[in-house]
Amino acid sequence: MTAADVAGNGRRVGPGREGDPAPLRREDDTVTDDFLSRKVPELLAANDLDQSGDLVEGYLRINRELRIKTEARVRAMCRDSAPAPLWQDAFLRLPNSAPLSGFADRRTYVHDGKTIDEQTHLGFDLASLRGSPVPAANAGRVVFAGALGIYGNAVVIDHGLGSSRCTGT
Repeated sequence: MTAADVAGNGRRVGPGREGDPAPLRREDDTVTDDFLSRKVPELLAANDLDQSGDLVEGYLRINRELRIKTEARVRAMCRDSAPAPLWQDAFLRLPNSAPLSGFADRRTYVHDGKTIDEQTHLGFDLASLRGSPVPAANAGRVVFAGALGIYGNAVVIDHGLGSSRCTGT
């Protein structure tokens, strides 16, 4: 059987699939008091979120409510994607970078030895040196540049055919 998407990418597959799918990656993230005191007040204020309660409650508002709002904003930005490809050739990965996490990783957030939250990661994170230039992965149309919730400063580029990329710092 051959399948193709609207971009013209095709793949030929056999009539069945052998083996089990790879398990989703799980990741435990320790949330320290130092991190909470440095980031939570800043993020709550910058995103007009309720600043009442302790730092863990504020972190949970960020990790739950702000995550949902940010994802909705990105989806809205990408809704009117160009109907034709705007990219050229292969997409490039951030130079001199290393993958930190992948799409659909399950993250467990731990504070003082207790699980305080779990989320599914909806991106692909790459690490590089602080202050390194972040070139576009390919040609496209900038649909947003600025502060973007949990992503911090970000640029969203529409590459056409529903293919958008968010690059954050």
